[in-house]
Amino acid sequence: SYNIGYLESLGLAQSWLWPPDMFQHLLELVHIGSHSSWGMSIVLLTLGIRLICFPILIKSSDVAMRMAKIKPELDALMSSYVSNTAGGVSLQELGHKRKELLVKHNVKTGWLLAPLINLPIGLGMFFGLNSMSGKNVAGFENQGAFWFTNLSEPDPFFGLPIISAVNFSLLTINGGETGIQSLSPAFKKALVVLPFASMLFTAQLSSGVMVYFATTSAWAIVQSALLRNKAFRSVLGLSEIVKPVNIPSQKQSQNNYQKQWNLILEAAKRAAEETESAKKK
Repeated sequence: SYNIGYLESLGLAQSWLWPPDMFQHLLELVHIGSHSSWGMSIVLLTLGIRLICFPILIKSSDVAMRMAKIKPELDALMSSYVSNTAGGVSLQELGHKRKELLVKHNVKTGWLLAPLINLPIGLGMFFGLNSMSGKNVAGFENQGAFWFTNLSEPDPFFGLPIISAVNFSLLTINGGETGIQSLSPAFKKALVVLPFASMLFTAQLSSGVMVYFATTSAWAIVQSALLRNKAFRSVLGLSEIVKPVNIPSQKQSQNNYQKQWNLILEAAKRAAEETESAKKK
């Protein structure tokens, strides 16, 4: 049996403010409260955190779809500004029109950053579990499951790293955390391959850490599928999924950026010449 404060006695869970320590506190509470193994406690805590964050990502998915619907209008507005900079269209006017468009369609861009909430959570869980793996926590050596019974040691058969890599790759293919992520073909291909390349690193991590990665990536796939489901979105009153605008290839993107940059330089040059001419007069 364990008592609250056991991890603290090992030099772990020293604070409720530092993410790794906070998650160690929470893991201990789940472990003792549920009377489950450490491996199952990691799974339960991961799913619990994911469920708490789910409403935030639902809102983000809704806003992202609203943004996708008005993207052609926003692009047209920006193109109009770039091509007419020398004609007197001010940046302030561009910002005002853009704001009007966002308000009209109820798009609050701050929600688009919501998936970043997974970053501090992921880092906190990673460092928290990694520290526990090196502290001889009682039960960590035999409270795993299946072939990975020792949570302090790497998976001897590489099953968890493979499962995690497959999950993260499938998540990218299926639209990311919100289910509607649009990426350029080259970037998407890189993100699909990256988890398998990372196995050189993840294969060295403790099974406790990899249980977290496998669980959180599995939940992310389920979450992504729900957010792509028309019936689910309809029940929650979310914006309908629209077909994303074709994303240009890397070469096309570079050409577009180069054209826009040349237009801006040309407009700036003309503006400078007009200013200089006005001073002479």
